[in-house]
Amino acid sequence: MARTYNINPQPEAPVAEVSESEKKKFSWQVVPVVLVIGAVVAGTAFGMAKLQEHNEDVKITKTWEEFKNVADSAEGESVSEVPTEESGAVEHGQMYSSDPMKRVINWDAVHNVNEEVKCWIYIPQTEIDYPVLQSAKWEDNAYYLKHDVYGNSSAAGSIYMPAEVEGFEDKDIHQIIIGHHMRNGSMFSDLVKYKDKSFWEATPYIYLYYPDRTEKWLIYSPYHTTQADEIYNMPYEAGTVLYKNLLDKIEANKPYDTATNGPTVSATLLTLTTCDRTSTDNSAGRFVVNAKLVDTAVLQAGTENSITDSSSVVSGNSQEGVE
Repeated sequence: MARTYNINPQPEAPVAEVSESEKKKFSWQVVPVVLVIGAVVAGTAFGMAKLQEHNEDVKITKTWEEFKNVADSAEGESVSEVPTEESGAVEHGQMYSSDPMKRVINWDAVHNVNEEVKCWIYIPQTEIDYPVLQSAKWEDNAYYLKHDVYGNSSAAGSIYMPAEVEGFEDKDIHQIIIGHHMRNGSMFSDLVKYKDKSFWEATPYIYLYYPDRTEKWLIYSPYHTTQADEIYNMPYEAGTVLYKNLLDKIEANKPYDTATNGPTVSATLLTLTTCDRTSTDNSAGRFVVNAKLVDTAVLQAGTENSITDSSSVVSGNSQEGVE
């Protein structure tokens, strides 16, 4: 007679039925665990994003501080010999004169790093103190939107001017300088502070430094707009109806009285611009700061370190405004 073997000698226990209340109890016990796991995952992702953002901010700050040291280096000093911040770079050169019109930049050292540095922009009492880049070709206009002065990829990009429109190199009467609005306050973030009239009263001037001259510009109309604004059209020619209409519109957009008019139709307009997403325009929002030229200091021929003349620029501009 065949014999079978029972591998489970104990009788199977009957399966107990789980009541609905017990099922609900079990499901509610699982929910907190899921929530905790979700919170940990979200917190970790948020922390990693913040760490990445912090590291990027540190990188951006270091990059521009290094380049300021290059611009502040003494005549004939090689880039590798530029002093570090810890060794007193601020006191080393003449980059931080008490009189912004007398500031000295080592243009040889600057252009040894990048020949596309067009000028240098500085606004007292702000973080705006950067070289201004300009691509040689129009098709490369977006390059400095995502690259620093060394050509490295950067979320902050550079402060830059659009390339000149072919055929209008000496005719465009409107200069535009563009910069990102960074969360850490770098680049052109401080421009939006000009929404407040008291901030304009405290620091109404922009300084542009070129190898052969220093320019002083008076801000007269800062305002919010969108990327569809005709202020972003290029080029504008002196004395034309289009240019006059642009100047009239800027005047009408003044958010407060700056006690000065803009340039005449024969004089240059300077516009600084950055993103401004604080309104309903969202990603299309922009903030512009418009200025006119009020003073020029011409550098002595043959040197980069001696200013011989600082006189008012006429050509349709005046010395109106806050001193």
